[in-house]
Amino acid sequence: MLLVLTSFSSKGKALRVAKILVEEKLVACASIHSCVSVYSWKGWLKEECEWELVLKSSGKNKKKLEARLKALHSFELPQIVFLNAEVGKEYAEWVEGEEK
Repeated sequence: MLLVLTSFSSKGKALRVAKILVEEKLVACASIHSCVSVYSWKGWLKEECEWELVLKSSGKNKKKLEARLKALHSFELPQIVFLNAEVGKEYAEWVEGEEK
């Protein structure tokens, strides 16, 4: 299974993108978590409250998912991290079955 991590400036933005990606069958599931991010951006040290979006995918639509996520994202340079994960057989089958 593929986990895709990205973050948004508001819960509403994260929820909107999560719903679109699930409805378009590019991911099977999405989880949203609040977090604090500390990072350097254009010479400035930033500390922001963000909403982390964790997407669960089979990976079969990885390129399409990445392109769609970039198109929907409001950040100039969105974090898009792909992590391969081992999951139970039944859960993997469900994820696979929920995607186009």
